[in-house]
Amino acid sequence: MKNTLIERIRRISRLPIELLVPALIVGFAAVGQAQGVPQMVITAERPAICETSVDLRDQIQATARRAVWKTQIRVGADLSMKLNSQNGWIRLAATKDDRKRG
Repeated sequence: MKNTLIERIRRISRLPIELLVPALIVGFAAVGQAQGVPQMVITAERPAICETSVDLRDQIQATARRAVWKTQIRVGADLSMKLNSQNGWIRLAATKDDRKRG
């Protein structure tokens, strides 16, 4: 009985050491890994010409107008190709008034 009681006391006294040593090892491993990551310093210079919101809006609108124009050209070209391939010899442009043909 005395032997098991003494063993239990020894086990209890070793418990904090057995729990803290793995935590300490993991902590050192994390620090070592963090030191291996290179540090990056990013600096930015101020541009010589600062754009205002009005300039940016104008650029966006110009880009949108250009995209719409390109789309209209593509659609017109595709439609023209389809119409020309279907009826190559008949080309009539009718209006509401049948007497006016263009």
